[in-house]
Amino acid sequence: AAGRAREAAARGDAMSAAAALADLDVGSGASPSQSPSQSPGPCSEGRLRAIMTNHGSSAAQLRQAIASVESLLQEARRELGGKETRERRSAYEHLHTATDRGDEASLPQAIEAARRSGVDAVEIERAEAKLRELQSMTPEQRAARAAKELEGKMKKEAFVLVKKDHVPELKELLDSLPPDVRWQNWKDHAGRNLFRCAQDLRAAQVQDFLAERLGQEPQPKRQARQFSSPLPERPSSFSSAVSSPEQITGARERSSPGSFRSPGQPGAAPEAADDDGDGLERRDSDSGEAPTRKASLPLSAPESPSAMVSSPSKPLELTEEDKVKVRAFQAAAQDDSDDLEKVLEMVPIETLTDWRNKAGVSLLDLACERRSAKAYSVLAKAMGLVREIKRDRFEDRENVWVFVQGDVQPKRATVLEDTPEESDTVLLQFWDGDDPAERVDRTRIRRMWS
Repeated sequence: AAGRAREAAARGDAMSAAAALADLDVGSGASPSQSPSQSPGPCSEGRLRAIMTNHGSSAAQLRQAIASVESLLQEARRELGGKETRERRSAYEHLHTATDRGDEASLPQAIEAARRSGVDAVEIERAEAKLRELQSMTPEQRAARAAKELEGKMKKEAFVLVKKDHVPELKELLDSLPPDVRWQNWKDHAGRNLFRCAQDLRAAQVQDFLAERLGQEPQPKRQARQFSSPLPERPSSFSSAVSSPEQITGARERSSPGSFRSPGQPGAAPEAADDDGDGLERRDSDSGEAPTRKASLPLSAPESPSAMVSSPSKPLELTEEDKVKVRAFQAAAQDDSDDLEKVLEMVPIETLTDWRNKAGVSLLDLACERRSAKAYSVLAKAMGLVREIKRDRFEDRENVWVFVQGDVQPKRATVLEDTPEESDTVLLQFWDGDDPAERVDRTRIRRMWS
């Protein structure tokens, strides 16, 4: 066999040389890789061809060669499936991003890549409709669309500068806006304008700057209390009138009800008259005590009970707006959605959004603190923070996202039957796993293009 292989190689017949080598391998039972002087053996496909051209090969050898080629083919198919899946995912993400942004330049390339990778025809048709819409726009519409996108970017940047309390950059941004842009009407995700956002975030410098821009008076800054002098001193008359504990005790005894007795009563102590008028109490000469100064505590007639009770102050009269405001905060605290809806019918939502109670809390924040779900729902709908989801009609073979509680990333699935708007469940087949089709609540399902 080795001689025939050398002769075939000399004649340039590659097929005969491969068949001779296969005969050598089959007959000896040794592979070329076992000998360091020989080159590695042929691949699975070459071995199969060599065995097919060798009429002396057995069925077992042919079966083994076919199995090796099939194994290689299956591995190639798995690799091909993975590459196709990755390309399809990348093309779908590119197509979805270009459609949402309305990028007229990248949409044609995204559509072509989606067609090559096998993206669903529904997604491609939707992207083509968006491309036709963009191409049919007039120059005025294009300019308005570009201005709107620019305004959205500048609005986002303005709220970031308010949060950072950067006045120079915010002033430069507001000065660069076109005259027709009303930055006073900009609202963030919580429904706050720039000034209200600065108040909530305690951005003092931006707050003063915006107050000046809006023509409002700046908020007074709080200052720490400073005590210029210590506690007030005692009056000098008090220290001169009462100078010792004995005098205070004597004054209390004389001012007690039992000490004021007439001279005729038993137990009344005789007191010498103060003839000199010097305020000294004269004692008998036999006692030998020095004269002491009497504590001259003024005695005044007790006030009448009517005089002691202060007259009640006249309550302040509330305006009609203050009454409605109190009613709204009570409804938000008590979760009374019916009364809150009546207040919304009387007061514009812009005014109601600016209302604050004595603690500086808005109606929406109060509903969150008190966990008033009904009141929060009414306020959020009125402010445009939430909206009712429209019930969609799902078509057969439509791809959707399924949100699972506890999972951050939604799961991908395919609708298996046409589902009307009235149906509460949708029959889905998930992409991942081998689980059978199941019905899922429609509130957990979203279209991939939305």
